[in-house]
Amino acid sequence: MNAAELLESLVARGIAREIKADASAVRAVVVSKVELAAAEQANDRYLRARWRERVGSASVPYLLVADHPEGDGLVAALGPRKAGSPIRLLSAESLSDVFESAAGLNSLNAARHVAREIDRLDQSGIAGLKVRGLLTMHTLDVRLRADRGRWEAASALVESVVSADYWRAVLTELGYELGERGDPRRGIPRRGWLAQHNGEPVAVIHPKASPDEFARLNADGRPPEGVLAGDCRAEGARYGLIAHRGLFRLFDAGRDGSTSEWLDIDAELLSDDDRPFLALLAPEYLAEGGLARLQAEAQAFGAELRKRLDRTIRESALPGPRRRRRPVGRRARHRHGKRQRTAGA
Repeated sequence: MNAAELLESLVARGIAREIKADASAVRAVVVSKVELAAAEQANDRYLRARWRERVGSASVPYLLVADHPEGDGLVAALGPRKAGSPIRLLSAESLSDVFESAAGLNSLNAARHVAREIDRLDQSGIAGLKVRGLLTMHTLDVRLRADRGRWEAASALVESVVSADYWRAVLTELGYELGERGDPRRGIPRRGWLAQHNGEPVAVIHPKASPDEFARLNADGRPPEGVLAGDCRAEGARYGLIAHRGLFRLFDAGRDGSTSEWLDIDAELLSDDDRPFLALLAPEYLAEGGLARLQAEAQAFGAELRKRLDRTIRESALPGPRRRRRPVGRRARHRHGKRQRTAGA
């Protein structure tokens, strides 16, 4: 399926409605007020220019796609909110599913759903792995992958994981004991699950019905990561997980109580070559300090990188200190002139 076939399929199935294409696109449709348009070229500058031509300063949710040169059913996608967003690399089939699931939502939730899903399904980095502050992609994709001993150990840890589409199966196969939280007999409502290792609490898990709920406020107006962090403190567990099917969002609730940093791992999207990253959820990393050591490495590397950059700027970009010239007095000038005259004679 290419970009043109994607739009044609959505219209044929009654999911999308055809609309007049702007000059920046060859065809356009709309689903729950989110516009999807096909462009002629996939290069960065062209897509961003065409996106701005259509949206300008308006707030129209607009996803512009074009066939990627690599082919194989891949499209480059820009939007739906900002022209400065990264260009995503997506399978046209997966994008079809995204708009099909957005069809029953109101316009605001549809735009949010599309934005979250294209971020999750993006294949331009490592499919199934998204980093936001908890670690760095350099630490994972360069330092961890290049460390043969650790990478082979991570591969061995995930060999027993045969399930990728259900969070309970993944965590159980990684070696955790799972139990529901709460006790209705004592009036304590059930909320989430607790993962233990060797009888010690490691992580609280809050399952969700869809990835859209990862950022949805609860009835009390509290964000899901805040609720999760509170439950982690109550259980004495350092880590928290929000989960849907094989998708996990990992928080370090013991790291200054921060909930603005996380790591997304989608067991269903990881390729065979990248599957060892699933070991980041294993007891060897969460219960036995493997992840904390990676975090320390990332911080140390970042600090050293900043030092080197600062030193380079000071040595290369800024002028060096000027040597002060000693003032020359009248007698010194007289002696200097006398020496010159003697030499000339």
